[in-house]
Amino acid sequence: MSYINNEGKKTNLYLGYLGMILSLFPIYFYRRYIFEVAPVEYTFKTFYWDHIKENISSLISCFYVGVFYAFKLFWLYPIIASYYYFQENNKKQLLFYFLIISGALSQMIVAYDTSRLMGLAFPLVIFSAIKINEKWGTELFIKRTFFLILVNFLIPQFCVWQSTMTRFYSLPTYLLKILFWDKG
Repeated sequence: MSYINNEGKKTNLYLGYLGMILSLFPIYFYRRYIFEVAPVEYTFKTFYWDHIKENISSLISCFYVGVFYAFKLFWLYPIIASYYYFQENNKKQLLFYFLIISGALSQMIVAYDTSRLMGLAFPLVIFSAIKINEKWGTELFIKRTFFLILVNFLIPQFCVWQSTMTRFYSLPTYLLKILFWDKG
């Protein structure tokens, strides 16, 4: 983001890379210290690799549904904004979008609650809304966003993890369910 906002100055890009590399040193030295001081039962090969493979295989059946339920119809904003950036040949912004999605998806390697973790891509929806507001104008953007919000309320909400989907009820629906259907 810093690189894009500073008109692609290479210095900012290199400073960002340097900061990321320097942040890995404390982790590396801490891990080395732990390996020398105490026996480590769980190493990457003996525990984590098998867990990662099992986690990825368990996500496959409901993955796309989980991604959808993170923002439901608001995924239209990143799609539309990406189209506008593609038309403008704005590769930096498209790369930025790709990096946001990649960061959210990378969490799926070690965790499995798809719809919650894809919520980490929320900045993508915000940046997309800013671009769409520029293209459509504020009045049209507000009207369409209001309509999108109303339609989103009509889609039931699910939390998806692994191959499990749990339905979340809105308060009015929940109260009606208790009053009329859960008589036991």
